[in-house]
Amino acid sequence: MKPNNIRLAIGILLLTAGCQRTESIPPTSDISSKPSSSPQTVALAEHLSTSGPTAPPIHEGLLPLYWQTVPDVRPFQVLINGLPDLDQIIKEAALPAILGAIDTKVIVYKQKKDTEFLHGALVWKKISYDLGPVAGYNYQGNDALQVQSMMIFQKQTIKISGAIGASAGYMTMYIDMENDIPQPLLHVESGYPYEQDVDHDGLNEIVNSVGTVPQTTLYRWAEDRAESIDLNHLLNAPSVNITKAGLVEATFQLGDISMIRLYRLTKEGLSGFEKQLVNP
Repeated sequence: MKPNNIRLAIGILLLTAGCQRTESIPPTSDISSKPSSSPQTVALAEHLSTSGPTAPPIHEGLLPLYWQTVPDVRPFQVLINGLPDLDQIIKEAALPAILGAIDTKVIVYKQKKDTEFLHGALVWKKISYDLGPVAGYNYQGNDALQVQSMMIFQKQTIKISGAIGASAGYMTMYIDMENDIPQPLLHVESGYPYEQDVDHDGLNEIVNSVGTVPQTTLYRWAEDRAESIDLNHLLNAPSVNITKAGLVEATFQLGDISMIRLYRLTKEGLSGFEKQLVNP
């Protein structure tokens, strides 16, 4: 396409594109069918198809999901002789009774020779387990150390989040409490992990976003292992968010144009349904 035609196509699109979008989840029949093409969508598609290899893709139909197995985390070691190299206890968080154990708590403490991290220990059924580093050394405030009991992946779980930096967010540990011995379920090294039903099956996944331009990863449990998927990589999009309605919002950048598209994620894949929204 000639430069004049490209500018004309973009001009028409900017004049006609709507400035608002909705996050309502469309009926399944609307998702599975191929979206109709509005004049502005056709113009944008034509522009992108002739803009060279840097143009972002416009995904139509069902995009398959490629889940990756999360590497196993080492089992927790039993602390026979108390907290190792203890310098100072920073926090003790008592938890509701878990599987009949009423003395469950998490201890966060300083070690004498470690000035980089705070360490943690889980006390359950009168046995102490070494959790290793749980937060950055300089983040000792109560708000920077969060401990809670929850259900995730249909398992009774303890979630421990410790701040590690303004840009890095939190290191987060999920501990499986379903068996006689606590087991590491998932360890997320940085970001802001939270729980949300993204595939709309009634059960929460774990969502983690990192950075001011969000890099978003989903985690799920598959039989006997945790799996993850990098949505930015899957969509080839620099920015991906999960909306409050559980939709995947991808932002593509082409020069000074931002193209936003919404997708619905199910176990079968990603389906785009919201037309492209272009902002100058």
